[in-house]
Amino acid sequence: MWCSVCGWDFDESFEKGYEYGEGDICECCGTEFGCDEDMYKEDVLQEYCNNDINILKKIAPEIALMDDEDVIPYEVARKFLRLKWIKNGAKYKYFKGKEWNLENMKKQLERLHYKYEALLPLAELISDSTEPLKK
Repeated sequence: MWCSVCGWDFDESFEKGYEYGEGDICECCGTEFGCDEDMYKEDVLQEYCNNDINILKKIAPEIALMDDEDVIPYEVARKFLRLKWIKNGAKYKYFKGKEWNLENMKKQLERLHYKYEALLPLAELISDSTEPLKK
């Protein structure tokens, strides 16, 4: 079983065959499942797209026409979590040591059928996490 955001193999964290779910936290990207994925369109627009609808349309055109108060699908929320993780250097959230490197990260993403090189331009569009949210 892999993290649906970064591709981390949960068998390395939990006993083999463990079904991760709500409340579990990926030790690689830090996503808390059933919590971090709960996003409203207006929050995504503000936190991830710097209130720029054109950025939202480039990253997730499927939610551009949703009402701001609508909860976005988990699959789309995971896309934004993944891009933010990449934008912030795809760092291993909890100490991994010398094993963690760019090649390992790329392999993880490939488990989810993503190419790092294809995600990088979209990640560059994501608002920097050090910027204050605009109200």
